[in-house]
Amino acid sequence: MCKWLIILFMMHMVRMWVTEGCNAFCHYCMNAKNRDNHTMEKSRFEMLCEYFYSNKFDKIALMGGEPTIHPDFSDLYAIAQKYFKIVYLFTNALNSKKLEEISPRENDIIIYNFNFSKKLKEEALLLAKPGERLLDIVVTHNMDSANIIEEIKRITSICPNRIKAQLVLNNSFNIFKHKELIVNNVNYIYDLIKSS
Repeated sequence: MCKWLIILFMMHMVRMWVTEGCNAFCHYCMNAKNRDNHTMEKSRFEMLCEYFYSNKFDKIALMGGEPTIHPDFSDLYAIAQKYFKIVYLFTNALNSKKLEEISPRENDIIIYNFNFSKKLKEEALLLAKPGERLLDIVVTHNMDSANIIEEIKRITSICPNRIKAQLVLNNSFNIFKHKELIVNNVNYIYDLIKSS
């Protein structure tokens, strides 16, 4: 049942890489080899949004590289809102000034890369603006689960009802080879979050 709910949720969603450039170097990044700093032109982005909207897509994920380093980031975000019911923004939030320029709606979701949580400025969380906030925590076989739990507690304590955590598997290594360690880490973190 749960598997089908996830599939239904993902239907009618498009992911768009608006730039290959990034201002960080995450060891697990699936786009690490594509760092040519190419960016999508604003007119092309709008044309694609219009196309997907006309084909019944109602959700978009703005991705990259780091979307906030796109020279027209604020405009792209507004265009995405024009065409889609929900806009997901994946960001490391290192470019907090650019984040402050956008106006998320109630359905919009900003997903923050947990790798940069210690550098995350409170103003980059845009807590005065609507929408959901998620911490994207990549689970690896060698993570320090205890420190991660403390950092999750620190960040979510800023605004407990608005900031949530989600666990994601590292896609850059063989998860089957490290299955037992990963499952143990996920269970450990999940149990600690649940008991908090």
